[in-house]
Amino acid sequence: MSVEMIFGSAVLSAIISGLISLYSANRSNGLEYITKERSDWREEIRICSEQFRSASYQNTVKICDRLKTRINALGRRMSNRYSDDAHIWKIIEIIENKNFNINKLSKLQLILQEYLSLLLKWDWERSKREVRGEKAGVIQLILWIISVVIYATGHFYEYIIESKVVDIVIIGENILLIVLTVFMIYYIEKQVEYSCIIKFVGHVVKKQKKVSFANYLITNCITSILAVIAIIGYFVYMLYSTKMMGITYNDNLLIFMISSSLFGARAVFYHHIYMSDLIKRYYTYASTIDLIKVDLEKILK
Repeated sequence: MSVEMIFGSAVLSAIISGLISLYSANRSNGLEYITKERSDWREEIRICSEQFRSASYQNTVKICDRLKTRINALGRRMSNRYSDDAHIWKIIEIIENKNFNINKLSKLQLILQEYLSLLLKWDWERSKREVRGEKAGVIQLILWIISVVIYATGHFYEYIIESKVVDIVIIGENILLIVLTVFMIYYIEKQVEYSCIIKFVGHVVKKQKKVSFANYLITNCITSILAVIAIIGYFVYMLYSTKMMGITYNDNLLIFMISSSLFGARAVFYHHIYMSDLIKRYYTYASTIDLIKVDLEKILK
C-alpha cells in the first residue's frame, strides 16, 4: 500500500470520526437543554399546584394566569383532547367566568391539583417513552436489516458457495421486493399505532364517549392479530416472491428464509410490545381524567 493511500485513509477516518463526534456532541447538548427545560417546567407546574391549596379567589385567578403559559395552548380553542390539556383549560374557564360560584372554589382547586399531578406523571412517563421509543426504533431497524441480509445471503449462497449459475438480476429484484415489503409493514405499523393512540386520547366535549376498558382490550386483541398476520404474511411473501421469480427451492434456501422470517417476526413483535405499552399509558391517563370529570360534573350541578 502506497504512502498516498495510507495518508488518504487516515484523513478519511479522521473526517468520519470528527463528523461522528460533532453529531454526538450536538445531540448531547440538545438533550441536555431539553432535559433542563422539562425539569424547570415540571417544577413550575408543581409550584402552581401547591399554591392552589387554600388560595383566595383572586390568588387562584393569578395562579391560573401563570398556568396558562405553561400548558398546551392548543387545548383552549384548537383541540378538545386531554393530551392537549383541554380539560385543564376547561377548569380555568369555569373559574374565570364572571358568574362563577365562589362556594365551589375549594373543590375546583382540588380538581385542578389532581389534573396537574396527572400531567406531571404523564410528562415523566412521556420522557421515558421517548427514550424507549428511540431505542425500540433502532433495535427494530437492526432486526429488519439482519432479516433482509439473511434473506439475500440465502439467495447468493449457491452463487458464492456452490458456484452455480444464477440470474443476479432476478435475485436482485426479489430482494428489492422484500425490502419494499419491510417498508410497507413498517408504514402500516405506524398507521396502526397512530390510529390506536387517537382512540384513547380522551376528549372534554360531552358528545365524545369516555374511553372504555372494553375498547382497550379489543384494541390490544386487534393489534396482536395484526402483528401475527404481518409475521405470517412476511414469510408467505418470501415464498411467493421466490417462486414468482422462478428461483428453485432447496433445503439451504428454506433455512435462510425461515431464519430471515424469525428476525422479521422479532422486529414486528418488538414494535407490538412497545405499541401495547404506549396504548396502555394513553388509556390510563384518559380513563383517570374521565373519573375525575365525574366528580367535576357533580360539583357543577
